[in-house]
Amino acid sequence: AEALGLAHKGWAYLIVTGVVLVVSALLVWIGLPRFSRSFDTMINTKEELTRNLAWVKTVLVNSGRMIPQRRR
Repeated sequence: AEALGLAHKGWAYLIVTGVVLVVSALLVWIGLPRFSRSFDTMINTKEELTRNLAWVKTVLVNSGRMIPQRRR
């Protein structure tokens, strides 16, 4: 307020608030598209996790069974 020669400190608070809002809006505008694209890799991870869980389930289900041996 003193640097700008404002009579009331309230005006300085309003100016700072306006600048912060503009900078925040600019950062959201830049970051939002990048943030939404970041989930594209999660689809591959989810598919791999599903395959891994199916494999673990198969191993656990079949781990107690004896493998039948062939007769010679």
